Amino acid sequence: MWSSKKQLILDLLGDTERFGLELARASKGKLKRGTIYVILPEMEDERLISSRTEPLGVRLLYRRRQVEEGEEGKEMVN
Repeated sequence: MWSSKKQLILDLLGDTERFGLELARASKGKLKRGTIYVILPEMEDERLISSRTEPLGVRLLYRRRQVEEGEEGKEMVN
């Protein structure tokens, strides 16, 4: 299992894409800006989320990762 902060990020992402700052704001103080940008890369390494560069090429949009059947870590993503 993962931390409550990681679970909160997954819950906030739901089926949408969001910027890191949007996630921090949506958490209503539970996630700080300095914390979220440490956690998001960890979550990408753990294959819980993925990111893509926004159309302007400046910021990253994050989304829950779709896990394929038989893929390692499948049980970790709701």
